[in-house]
Amino acid sequence: MRKVVLATALLLAGGAFAELSAQERGKGGDPERGKTVARQCVACHHLDKPDAKPTGPSLLGVWGRAAGTDPQYAAKYGPGIKESGVVWDNEEILDKYLENPQSVIKGSRMAFRLADPQKRADVIAYLKTLK
Repeated sequence: MRKVVLATALLLAGGAFAELSAQERGKGGDPERGKTVARQCVACHHLDKPDAKPTGPSLLGVWGRAAGTDPQYAAKYGPGIKESGVVWDNEEILDKYLENPQSVIKGSRMAFRLADPQKRADVIAYLKTLK
C-alpha cells in the first residue's frame, strides 16, 4: 500500500513539475505581458481606436479576422495580404508572422519582426483580448 501511495505522489509531483517546466520554457502567453510588449506595435497600429488612421491596420478585433480586411485600412493593403487567405485565428501562423512576416505572406508590408518566442506568445494572448 505504501508503494502505491508513494508512486501516486511521485506521479502527481512529476505532473506539476512538467507544468512548471512548460511555463518556464515559454509555453503559453500572458496577455498582461503582451500588453506591455504591444507598445511597440503602436508605432504603426492602433490597439483601441476603431476610427484611427495609423500606418498599419487596426489590431482591435484582429483575432479571428481575415488578413487584409480592416475596412479603415482597405486602400493600403498590398495584393499579397489581400490574396493570402490567412485568417488570424491560428496561434502558429500568427507566431510565424510576428517572427518573419514575409515567411507567411509574401509582399507583406510589415517590416517589424519579434524574435523572442515568449514575447510573441504574450502578444498573441493580448491580441485575443482586443475586441
